Amino acid sequence: MIRFIIPAYNAEKTIHECLSSILAQECEKEVIAVDNASSDRTSEIIKEFPVRYIFEPAKGPSAARNRGLEEIGEIKYIAFIDSDVVLPLDWTKNAISLLESSSGIAGVGGPGKSIIKNPISETFDYLLYNRTSDEKDSSVMSLATMDLLFKTECIKGVLFNERLMAAEDPDFNFHVINNGYRLIYSNKLWVFHHNPTKIKQVIKKWFSYGKFYPKPYFLNRQLANFGLWARILYLPLAISACLISIFLKNSIPLIIIVFSFPLIYFCLGLKVGVFNFYKLLMFVIVHTLKQLAQILGIWWGFVLNAINFKK
Repeated sequence: MIRFIIPAYNAEKTIHECLSSILAQECEKEVIAVDNASSDRTSEIIKEFPVRYIFEPAKGPSAARNRGLEEIGEIKYIAFIDSDVVLPLDWTKNAISLLESSSGIAGVGGPGKSIIKNPISETFDYLLYNRTSDEKDSSVMSLATMDLLFKTECIKGVLFNERLMAAEDPDFNFHVINNGYRLIYSNKLWVFHHNPTKIKQVIKKWFSYGKFYPKPYFLNRQLANFGLWARILYLPLAISACLISIFLKNSIPLIIIVFSFPLIYFCLGLKVGVFNFYKLLMFVIVHTLKQLAQILGIWWGFVLNAINFKK
């Protein structure tokens, strides 16, 4: 038996297709859709389906997922699916096969392929899915809860941190890893996903994510990595490079820091096979802006936390 848990907040545009794809999975299942105090037609649409509806007034995906984790009983697998995801017909079968390939694997997940295709959304497809079609499954520190299947026995007693309004999935995953289990990312477990289609959406999403990004690592300090510190230190280094360039009248430090992300994503774009000039340019622009928005979000989060601490 698989329990599918779908947190939904103002998801009237996507929840119908999401639930339809879950109900089409060929497996014994229980589907729980948790309405996270939506103000649109989300609840009405959910109630059109033969699924269990739960209303959760506490804001945030953590609270919604925790409601879905109540009364697990004899459920063998737990699947977390976001309300803007559509599962391919064979997703569950492939996920269970990979999950049961080793006793040490607690959870498996994969990338999202854009449902709405445009030059911006496709930049995420290149990065997440088109890395190489024959890429091997890999052990990772965290998996996105947009499409994630767990063995129930491996996550009993683990809950989402309801203080985190975003980046709650790394924190949850870190607790699972600390219990001695592995998480596996596989290209074979791809799903359809509503990736951003506008630059404004990209900036807003990653700025918001950035505000909470460091918290799971600070709560689980032994798992802090280079990526975390690179993002935190980039802004101070950028400001320092700007000041050095001004005082020394030497533009080299500023040029290095300004072009670091574009150069990284230019090389990464070529690595994942983006050879069309226009598509490569969009890839560099979108992912550079994404990273800069996340970095600004991180430091804005630090400022808000400092203000709240003083209060």
